[in-house]
Amino acid sequence: MAEFAFLSDGGRIEQRLDLEAKHLHHAVCPVFKPPGYRVPQLLGCGVAYTDGRQHFLLTAGHVVDALEANDFHIWTPASWVMARGQVARTNPQGKRLDIGDAAVIRLEPAVVNEHLRRHSLTERDIDPPAPHIGTDHLMQMISYPGGKVNVVEERRVSPTWYQWAGVGAAAKDYKKRGRRSDLHAIIRFDRDEAIHHDLGRHPGPDMHGASGGGLWRTLPIGEDLLRERWSLLCGIFTTYEGRTIIGTRPQLHLALIDKYFK
Repeated sequence: MAEFAFLSDGGRIEQRLDLEAKHLHHAVCPVFKPPGYRVPQLLGCGVAYTDGRQHFLLTAGHVVDALEANDFHIWTPASWVMARGQVARTNPQGKRLDIGDAAVIRLEPAVVNEHLRRHSLTERDIDPPAPHIGTDHLMQMISYPGGKVNVVEERRVSPTWYQWAGVGAAAKDYKKRGRRSDLHAIIRFDRDEAIHHDLGRHPGPDMHGASGGGLWRTLPIGEDLLRERWSLLCGIFTTYEGRTIIGTRPQLHLALIDKYFK
C-alpha cells in the first residue's frame, strides 16, 4: 500500500523507527497470571511509568480483569518480578461498556527493580492531549504477542517483542470505528509489515497477549529537538480492527493516577 511505502525504502525513516523501538521496548513489560498455574500465563503487557515518587504499569482494562492485584508476575530482562500492587481502571462497574478500557497498576516499592527504575517513562515522554490525526503522523506500536512469549516449567522466559509501524488514522477512521480522538489513538498499519526484533520484517503474529503495549508517535524534525525526544507515548494498545490498531490515550491513565494514587 502506498501509504506504507516508507517501510520498504531502506532509508532514514526505517532506521529511525528501528532505533526507537530498540530503546522504547524496555518500557513494555509482559504481565503474567499468578504462580498457582504450572506455567505462568501471559495476560498482556504494561508500559512502565513513574511520577517521580511511585511506579506504575499503564495497561488495558481487560488485561487486569483476571489479575489478582497482590499475586502476579512481571517479566523484565534481569529477573521475574513477583509483583504486588493496587489496580484502578476506568468504569470498573461496567467493564463491557468501558469505552476507555484503561487501567493502572501501582507497584509496591519493594517490587520495583533496577530495570523498572531505569526504563520507566516520565511525564516528558507522554504525548500532549491534543489529538494527532492524519496520515502525516508516523506511529508505531511495540509489544509482546502472546504466541511468541515462551515460558518453560522452570519459568525461564524467552520473550519476543515486535513493532508494528504505520501512520495516524484520519478523522473518518475514528468515526467508522466509533472512537473519539480525545480518548483514543488509532494507527493504520499493514500487518504483513510487522518487524521482529531479530529476524526483521515479515507477516506479523496473532496480537493476542499484546494488549497493554505502547503506541508511540514519532516526532517530526524540530519538535524532536524541542522536546529532546524522538517519540512520545500516544496510546496503550487495547484492540485492533482490520488494518487499524486502537489504543487508549495515556491521559486517561494519568487521570486514574491523579484520582486514586495522589
